[in-house]
Amino acid sequence: MQFSIFIGIVSGGAYGILAQGANLQNILDSAYGGYVSHTGISMMDELLTAGGLTSMFYSVSIVILAMAFGGIMEKTGQMEVLITPVIRHTKSFISLMAATVTTCICVNVVLPDQYIAIALPGRMYAAQFDKHGMERRDLALAIGVGGAMTSALVPWNTCGIFMHSVLSVSPAQYLPFAFYNIGMICASIVYAALRQQKQKKAKSRTPAA
Repeated sequence: MQFSIFIGIVSGGAYGILAQGANLQNILDSAYGGYVSHTGISMMDELLTAGGLTSMFYSVSIVILAMAFGGIMEKTGQMEVLITPVIRHTKSFISLMAATVTTCICVNVVLPDQYIAIALPGRMYAAQFDKHGMERRDLALAIGVGGAMTSALVPWNTCGIFMHSVLSVSPAQYLPFAFYNIGMICASIVYAALRQQKQKKAKSRTPAA
């Protein structure tokens, strides 16, 4: 993905130089401050005048600060201390799935960044999923539902900030209509219950050695 973005940036810069007569200074100015359109058509100029590092820096700075804070919490053992009491009460796959999803949601609210809400709980609960004999795709489902699906529902989360800046609609306004995001949380618990029931049936059918 990063390589594709890089190719797109290089291709755009090369096209600007070859087809539009831009020089390297123009390319660097557009990359930093964005492109300013001068077509003479106000609607077209408003549409094309955008981009650049400065226009994204508010969201990018939130990501940088959130990642730094999350790294400090992980390296100092604060997150492990917070999660240990929860792990002690996860006696079944259902409770483990619910704990993982809930932790991802809490990380989205507290830290708040989607990447941290996916990465940190994933590392924390990996051993527990192995202990319960569950596959890593089950862990991926839990952190995807809790981390990815709910990030845009938190107004101060980086995803919520991005949605607000693009759509000009607060997450609090579209939250009641986020049926898929909220429904996936319930679906993950139902999946855990069915998976646990299937696992118990498989064990009961296995003849004793």
